[in-house]
Amino acid sequence: MAAMIDFEDLLRADDGAADETLVARDRAIAAEQIVPVLGENFGDRADSATRRRAFRVWLRARSDAESARSEGAGLSAGEAFVHARRLTGAALAVGALISGASVAAGLLNREWRYFNVLLFLAVTLLPQLALLATLLAGAVFRKALGKSATLGLAQTFARAAVDWLAEKASLRRAGDAALKRWRAIRKRAFLAWPVIALTQGFGVFYNAGLILGFAGCLLVMDVRFFWESTPAMAASESLHALARGLSAPWSWLAPDFVPTLEAVEGTRMTLTGAERGYPEKIDSARAWAPFLAATLLCWGAAPRLLLWFLCRWRESRALQRESFNERPHRELWRRLTDRPLLEVAVSGPADGAVVILWGGLTPADEALRETLLRQLRLNPSATLAAGGADPAADDAALAEATAVLRSDPGIRAAVLVAESWGLAPRDLAPFLKALRDAVGEKIALTVFLTGEPAQGAVFTEPRKSETGVWEDFAARLGDAGLAVRPYRSNRVGSGTQQGRVDDPTLLGGKSGKEGAE
Repeated sequence: MAAMIDFEDLLRADDGAADETLVARDRAIAAEQIVPVLGENFGDRADSATRRRAFRVWLRARSDAESARSEGAGLSAGEAFVHARRLTGAALAVGALISGASVAAGLLNREWRYFNVLLFLAVTLLPQLALLATLLAGAVFRKALGKSATLGLAQTFARAAVDWLAEKASLRRAGDAALKRWRAIRKRAFLAWPVIALTQGFGVFYNAGLILGFAGCLLVMDVRFFWESTPAMAASESLHALARGLSAPWSWLAPDFVPTLEAVEGTRMTLTGAERGYPEKIDSARAWAPFLAATLLCWGAAPRLLLWFLCRWRESRALQRESFNERPHRELWRRLTDRPLLEVAVSGPADGAVVILWGGLTPADEALRETLLRQLRLNPSATLAAGGADPAADDAALAEATAVLRSDPGIRAAVLVAESWGLAPRDLAPFLKALRDAVGEKIALTVFLTGEPAQGAVFTEPRKSETGVWEDFAARLGDAGLAVRPYRSNRVGSGTQQGRVDDPTLLGGKSGKEGAE
């Protein structure tokens, strides 16, 4: 969590910096630190795991540089959040323990030293069951009902506490810019579950306080248990049925922890005035104390503990499933994987790829092949057309692309070549989703963008604004293996820094084993 927050914070710190400065810095990080770890062609393996590893190396390099610049003073944004969450959790735990113990002790009638069983269950258990029902209804019908008011209030309090403590811990001393970045980061989805986990942790410790307060009353005082009800008809049978229902989870294991009908009837209080010293007919503590303690543990603490573990699991899962597909992530990935920064010479033929020309593009085969080799280090194995007015043609292209990718294990990439100014999400989004579903997660999908046609140029650089629109579109798809790569007139995908192509097979007519020979 701390690393994820620091990563987002450093990305936002780059806003407003000159592109040349960012490119030079990230090229140096890639060449000096990422390439030794992932290999010189790490950009060709644009799967989620490779991207995560590259971003982690980049984060470590940036964090070391920031720490050296500030001489290690203060906490990072991620460290401030983690410390604030721990402090908030500790405060909530202490408050919950005190609250639970106070409620349990407050239910004891101090004059006669008895617990009213019905009142005890109503105050300690009924609100929690109602809250669990609300949470369940909110989870099942969240689209129709929206976020439950109770959960929303708890989350609002916990989030406000974490935000305030995080700012006090470090961020306010870092300046207004750091505060502004934090207030943007805290809206990210992966930060919701840590806050929800705090509210469930409060519930766990509240029930622990109830049990400890109840046990303390039993240990230091001679406590009795009674119940009373004005309607006499079937009151004992109803309470006994309620007790049997609540004790169903443990009655098979500890039948002595379930009050019998005789015990229920024997502990009914029938006072008519101001009598004192009401004699009990049976040992009420033996009849009710184990049942009430087991009820608090089973129906109060256990669900909260389960929800707390579920929230921590969902927090971990949210971090693991982060796709890094938002625009800042894609811009960083493009800077890191830009070929000239690696300055490596290709020693063998390029990887094969299925190429789909979208929206009526018809470049010459040789021009297309040379461009993809130089820009992406990919050699077209099959070239298809899609994105026209005929849906049947799209289906045919999708089927053929899938067949080629499945028939040749050596082809691990698909490239969709499109004009940057012609994005039509209504047509393209279903096609890309269908292609991903057909070929699986291991195939890298790349959208290669070209700008408006120019005289004498088959491919041109797209406008930065148009590239941003495509990147936002790709981010909304949520596909971690989908990359948007614009054409760059000064980029050479293979060869030396000066653009020389060292391997003659790259521009020849053969590829694969035959080309290598």
